[in-house]
Amino acid sequence: MAMSIFADCIDRIAAAQPALTDATQVIQTVHAWQDGTPLPPSTGQATTYRTCEDIIQRNLALAPHYGYGVDKAAGTFSDPQTKIAIQQGCTPAAPFYIPFPVNPPGGSPPSLTALPCPSQGSGTDVWYIIGQSNASNWGDGRYTAGPGAYMYGDGRCYQASDPIVGADGTGAGPWARLADLMIGQKTMSGDPITSVIIINRAVGGTLIKDWLPGRGLNSHVASSLQDAKLHGFTPTRIVWVQGEGDAGTDNTASTSAYVDNFFAMFGTIRSLEITAPVWVAQTTMCNLRTARDPNNVDVLWRKPDFYISKEQGRQNVRAAQKIIGNWNENFHEGANLDAIDFALRRDGCHMGSYGLDQEAQLWMRAFTNPSSPASDSPH
Repeated sequence: MAMSIFADCIDRIAAAQPALTDATQVIQTVHAWQDGTPLPPSTGQATTYRTCEDIIQRNLALAPHYGYGVDKAAGTFSDPQTKIAIQQGCTPAAPFYIPFPVNPPGGSPPSLTALPCPSQGSGTDVWYIIGQSNASNWGDGRYTAGPGAYMYGDGRCYQASDPIVGADGTGAGPWARLADLMIGQKTMSGDPITSVIIINRAVGGTLIKDWLPGRGLNSHVASSLQDAKLHGFTPTRIVWVQGEGDAGTDNTASTSAYVDNFFAMFGTIRSLEITAPVWVAQTTMCNLRTARDPNNVDVLWRKPDFYISKEQGRQNVRAAQKIIGNWNENFHEGANLDAIDFALRRDGCHMGSYGLDQEAQLWMRAFTNPSSPASDSPH
């Protein structure tokens, strides 16, 4: 219901928007389809309405030079090989979008007071979280969880609150919110959850290859898990939230390469005798706006082949994440971040407060009903 109310607000405010002028501040938008099936939409850079429209017309004119078909009435260009179609647009920046966001959000982290660590018992849910920025603290809207929710780092426990210790960024993520939602739910063994321990070691901007054996982040995984076990915490759930970097046009991984790299990384976890089940997010969307250089020509005036390649890269990674999430009974599909409305992404990549609320709901659905993928936005 909350999501439909928010959508109604968007529609009402959009209907009240004054007519766009050449100087109106807008955000670039991209809608895409593959073989007629809609793909998750995304946003681009902030600019004026006049520039945004000029870019659209330029790309429609350029598209045939790349071998793409053009439907001028629909304002789309399409690639006959991948069957991907793109429609660029312009949406007013106000009131939902932050044209030039400050990254990371949140300012200096608040001071923390260490608490006695709880013992891991039958009602303790221990989450080990790794991935890139949408797994760490790069969202906006810090949140403090209630009793029973802890985060662990450097041998100490703290009340679960943003930013979560152990992960980079100074803003917020979905995990403290999720901890509150999970208290009273069931552990993997069916006991009521009385406490949650969050162990977050995500690092923003990372590619899947950065987590492979022989790389620094693989050692980071091994040492952080050994430390957690030494202090009495063995993960009961492993959460992987990564893919945005590998869906980029410069780093696009094939589906098979992504799957192979994941299991090469995952072998390190299993070698430590950690048998916890795994949840794999579907996450490929990250068009971070260039706030420091809002008139960056290379970002604003991306050519048609960029958008086709970007969507194909996202599809490759989504397919890999789905394969991993259904590998066997010990693997599950996690939250589908790509399904969250792009109006809830504060900077084109990371969630604002409403987006984090939605994400926490999706993770709760995935955790409490692992046989049914949490692929849609909650209502």
